[in-house]
Amino acid sequence: MKNVPSEHTAPGETSDPVARENENKPGGRRRRLIITAFALGIILVLGIGTGLVALAASNSEKLKNFKNARADLVAVHTSAAELLQEADTLEPETLTDLESHLENVEELLAEDAPGSISFGVEDRIAAISESIGGVDEITSSLHTALEHRSQYETQVSEAQSELAEAEELLESTSDKVLDAELHDELADNIDTWKETIEKAPDETSGESFETLTSELVVAADEVAKIRDEVSASHEDWVQAEKEREEAEKAREEEERQAQEEAAQMDPANYESPSERDWALVERDPDSHKGEKYRLYGYVTQADAATGNFTIRVETSPTQKYRWIDYEVNTMVIAGREGVFSDVVQGDHVRMLVEVEGALTYDTAIGGSATAVLVTAYDIKVIGQL
Repeated sequence: MKNVPSEHTAPGETSDPVARENENKPGGRRRRLIITAFALGIILVLGIGTGLVALAASNSEKLKNFKNARADLVAVHTSAAELLQEADTLEPETLTDLESHLENVEELLAEDAPGSISFGVEDRIAAISESIGGVDEITSSLHTALEHRSQYETQVSEAQSELAEAEELLESTSDKVLDAELHDELADNIDTWKETIEKAPDETSGESFETLTSELVVAADEVAKIRDEVSASHEDWVQAEKEREEAEKAREEEERQAQEEAAQMDPANYESPSERDWALVERDPDSHKGEKYRLYGYVTQADAATGNFTIRVETSPTQKYRWIDYEVNTMVIAGREGVFSDVVQGDHVRMLVEVEGALTYDTAIGGSATAVLVTAYDIKVIGQL
């Protein structure tokens, strides 16, 4: 027969008097507690395991980010350490600050990496990012200072080379410019540039390097501007000197020609040969080239056939009074322009001539003839025969 709970039975209690009696025994209660505790332990383990699995899954991406952040921190540390060595004594306060930050970086790098079920991974990533930012800010300042130092060193190196060129120009154009004031200004600017180059910068200050670099640039620009003007003035001087020398040469040539012409027209520079001497010239004109004589003669031809620069004259070393007495056939060419302008056929002339040699020519009636060829530098008509 089934046990029916009485109206006095509490919920969760059995109405079976025997069962209730067994439960109330000490051994039964202990078993019940053990079972309950065991069940609760299983539940707890299952809960923790589930939580750890979830934590590990959540940390997977964070650990990747941590690894990347740590790699960035290592790179930043390496770069900053090299920069620290390169800076040497530059910006000592900044270097001290950087050393302090690098110590903090080293502490972060010395910490063990978080595991898959570690808490606070994001906080460690944030700490690394903050450390990188602090180092970057300092190294940026140092990079700027180093850039100023590098620019200064480059400017000094270039300035020394350009200064040598400017000094060479200054020396090579001394007294060789049209504008002497420009030359003096270049000398002053070169002195200023040299003084600026010789200034010693504060090796601990990037600002000092920057200031001196600016001064060097200004000094170099001033020299370059005046240098170009001095070069142009020198070129003008060279051109003026060339023109002066050409004018001087032209003047000297004119004087030489005038002296030569005067000498060519001076009777004192010509001989008066004897009849016999002139006969020897007629016999072999080529042997008497360059000899200068005073001659008289009768113009036998001065027409279109001979032109403006040639006439034919019968000559003699002495003045004759009949044309028939002039017997040496002589072809006379003009030694200067216009020398024959007033000479016509039939004129009785006196000439200053230089022997050129023999000339063979065709005659109007056929055949050929040989004449003494001379150059006349002066000819005067003394009458007609």
